[in-house]
Amino acid sequence: MTLSRSYILLSLMLLGIAFFPTYLVTSSNSTGQQLFFVLYLAFLLTLNLLFCRGYFCYSKLEFYSICFISILIGGTIFSKIDGLELGSFINHFRFIFYSIVFCLTYNLLYCQHFDEKIVAKSFLIFVLACSSFSLVQVWKPEILWFINPRTAYTFRGISLGGPFVWSYIFAFVMLPYFFYFLYLFISEVKIKYGLCSIFSLIVVVLSQSKAAYLSLIVCYFCFLIIMFFYRLRGYRLFVSISMILFIAIIFVFEMFSNDLNTVLVALEHLQSGGVDSSTSGRLRQIFSVLSIFDNGNFFQMLFGVTGDKLIIENAYFSYLQDYGIVGLITLIFFIMLLLFFSFRYLRFILLNERSNSYLVAMVISFFLMVISIPIFSLGSSPIDANKSSYYFFVYWAIVLVVLKKKVSNG
Repeated sequence: MTLSRSYILLSLMLLGIAFFPTYLVTSSNSTGQQLFFVLYLAFLLTLNLLFCRGYFCYSKLEFYSICFISILIGGTIFSKIDGLELGSFINHFRFIFYSIVFCLTYNLLYCQHFDEKIVAKSFLIFVLACSSFSLVQVWKPEILWFINPRTAYTFRGISLGGPFVWSYIFAFVMLPYFFYFLYLFISEVKIKYGLCSIFSLIVVVLSQSKAAYLSLIVCYFCFLIIMFFYRLRGYRLFVSISMILFIAIIFVFEMFSNDLNTVLVALEHLQSGGVDSSTSGRLRQIFSVLSIFDNGNFFQMLFGVTGDKLIIENAYFSYLQDYGIVGLITLIFFIMLLLFFSFRYLRFILLNERSNSYLVAMVISFFLMVISIPIFSLGSSPIDANKSSYYFFVYWAIVLVVLKKKVSNG
């Protein structure tokens, strides 16, 4: 079997994000992350120079939308520029980095012979690579220190972060793959797709992230509605698979309750009228942010605070602290834009290309990924954290290139 250049490029782009050695030259995650931001941009730029030969194209509506968000977030800097450190200053303009990644990815893939089947092959390699990494992290975590120095087991039991370090980020990345390969398995009935779907689900379950579990439930319900409303291929088989998955998950939680006790403890506290320790900590952080605005400083309320800031494990209140009311409204507006774009892609394919299982799986997975963003943002924002920020915009560009090529080819 010959490997196409577009397949190799896409696989390298995805694996390059996941397996970048963040801790190879530094023990600081933030320093390694800054290095990753710069080097990955240089990597994409180099690939564009090598394979696009001066050709450049981009999707105007999506690109201008990201730029608009960048202007709104960056604009909050002018009321506090004197009190900002270099890192905070650059952080105000990170959406510029995202827009560049989005454009370079779009342009590079658009210049190649690229379609939905190449995407499926690259996604399969990505899931298998991440699953293999996770197995090694469980059994021999010390040999992966340069990518993820955290062990799979903590005081909470297992918490699988894979190559993305943090478990909730890893779950955010793998959740759309569960639905992507689940639909391909239902429609194509191929074992390799079923296995990839199971591997992805296992990662989500072993993350022990409450946001991941809630996203899984909400997205599964949306997936069910899409399957039955549009009468997609294999929707009857989906009922049987759903029952099997439900029984399997209950069995796993019963058998491994000691290792998977985070959600069980949270439910116990909820039943008794309280909250678990992590939720309690987040509530304290939220009240601390709200107390900052008690002094009545108009500019702080509007554009955010300067100086020492609290670590807020909630995207909405983190934006409120860092960028004020303007930043919070911008975040919500961006999420709404993403929902609009992803639903438009989904509706277009389901009305015009529903017989193409690979296209349907791709747009469903992206739509559900977007659905999960506001839920994951109840913790830290997945589109601003760790490697997942670049990953999301690369994923978005992949979906958009396939759709644009499909439209241009009639």
